[in-house]
Amino acid sequence: MGSAANARRQESAIAKLGDLQERIEAAEGRLGEINKRKAELESSRVDEKEMNDALESFVPIWDTLSPREQARVVQLLVERVAYDGETLAITFRPTGIKALSQEGAP
Repeated sequence: MGSAANARRQESAIAKLGDLQERIEAAEGRLGEINKRKAELESSRVDEKEMNDALESFVPIWDTLSPREQARVVQLLVERVAYDGETLAITFRPTGIKALSQEGAP
């Protein structure tokens, strides 16, 4: 009877190890997806040079835009504006500068 109990314990341990292996593989797959998404986000990030270049050329361009074009620029750059009676918070679109430069490119 002892060997039957040992066999059941071994089978249970093997089943648990198989279960753990499946969970590890699923976690590794998810990690790969997360790393891919992270790389996508990092590639769409605006660096300091891009921001400086865009800001340097912004004012003269703004002055030449029609009100409709100015509204479009704001739509591309600003995601949300919130005012709670005391504080004004402006949330910019993370890829707004790139979208603006791509839309304005010939």
